[in-house]
Amino acid sequence: MQYAPEYINKIRNGFQGDSVEKVLRLQTLLSDFSKHPYLKDRIVLKGGTAITQFHFQFPRISVDIDLDYIGSPKLEGMKEERPRLEETMDQIFKSQKYVFEWSEDEHAGRKCMLKFVNFHGNNDNVRVDINYLMRIPVMQIVRMKSFSFEEDFHLEFPVLQLEELYAGKTKALLERGLARDLYDLYRLLKDKLPIDTNMWRTITILFCSSLRDDFRKYTSKRLDIVSETDVWTALHPILRSDERPTREEMMKIIYPFIEELFSFKENEKQYLDSLMKGVYDPSLLFGKGALAEKLAKHPALLWKAKNVSEYLTKQ
Repeated sequence: MQYAPEYINKIRNGFQGDSVEKVLRLQTLLSDFSKHPYLKDRIVLKGGTAITQFHFQFPRISVDIDLDYIGSPKLEGMKEERPRLEETMDQIFKSQKYVFEWSEDEHAGRKCMLKFVNFHGNNDNVRVDINYLMRIPVMQIVRMKSFSFEEDFHLEFPVLQLEELYAGKTKALLERGLARDLYDLYRLLKDKLPIDTNMWRTITILFCSSLRDDFRKYTSKRLDIVSETDVWTALHPILRSDERPTREEMMKIIYPFIEELFSFKENEKQYLDSLMKGVYDPSLLFGKGALAEKLAKHPALLWKAKNVSEYLTKQ
């Protein structure tokens, strides 16, 4: 699969050409995933690609595919299906002529780096990341049509709903401090995009409680890990040339939101206090009912509670 420079330059719409080529390649991969009978109902798209290509029309470029495995909520079912799922992806990567390499096989998930020669003739890569711990979605999954740089390209794929996507984005910002996560939240808040803020907040608390460190000890100072260098070198190249906010501009919008997030409500305090004693009770966040019962089986949070319990036992 090769793209002519003239074609990329024609469709790039203010973005850098090499980033646009990555989008085309990611969408071709997603198209093949969505058509495969084994994959299509076992994975869901999340992260920047879900936000920027499905929910919105390219506020920025996203150059990787983040997937959650959702085939079976049970550990045994996941372990049984995982080898075939990854082998099926291998077949698709080979069919599209990629040289690829998987990361080490870890319980939580794996990354695959796909290498290619881009339209400039330079070596480049895209990444596919699949998570096996987030296999119970909070909200109902929706099949959505993607936006594309190509008029005749059509893609539908299962994606997480906006509230769950931005809860993941908020966690990612606090966890790794990347400028692209800051930008995604900045655009959502700046543009006052429609979102159920209560559900977004509640899922954010749920997700952030699975962080390695005690979420109760986080403050808005955590945003200081977002560097000016990352804004200039990693974020601006994936934005349109006429839409490149500074770190300061984004922080002015983000800080009040993060400050409010850390003003925990009483039920949120109870939930976090309970979890840090090794007891995971999602009904403290979501109330009694079917959703809390479903989330009581969430692998990532059960894993967190187990680790906390083991740590406390050793003290």
